[in-house]
Amino acid sequence: MFDYAMIDHQINAYSNLMSPIIEYAKQHNNYPLREEDVHQYIHVAKQTDFVLQGFLDIVEDLNYDKEKFENLVETLDNDYENLERFTKSLRPEIYKSHKEIYDISNRILDNLVKGQFVLGAIISRNENKLS
Repeated sequence: MFDYAMIDHQINAYSNLMSPIIEYAKQHNNYPLREEDVHQYIHVAKQTDFVLQGFLDIVEDLNYDKEKFENLVETLDNDYENLERFTKSLRPEIYKSHKEIYDISNRILDNLVKGQFVLGAIISRNENKLS
């Protein structure tokens, strides 16, 4: 089992990588994304995808912490909504860079849902043990 420091490290790494995209989405809701911004976020999106996939790979091995897991489920849900809004501002049919970040963003969206599901199952399993 990984200790709580690993949970915190993974969550912080994920949060730091998602923050620029989420903030951009909040500030530019429903506005077309500028090409220069897309190029900046492609690298960030790839890193986010990598970290989130890594987290999903080890989540079952993490020490259970109900509060941290519940907070992370909420964070993943909020990030899903914001990233989904971000992807709606993309024009993948027009710009190649938009297509690339659109595809990466869709992988991240899928993994956000998987993360919520897996964390919810872990919380349920552990809370049922306590009952």
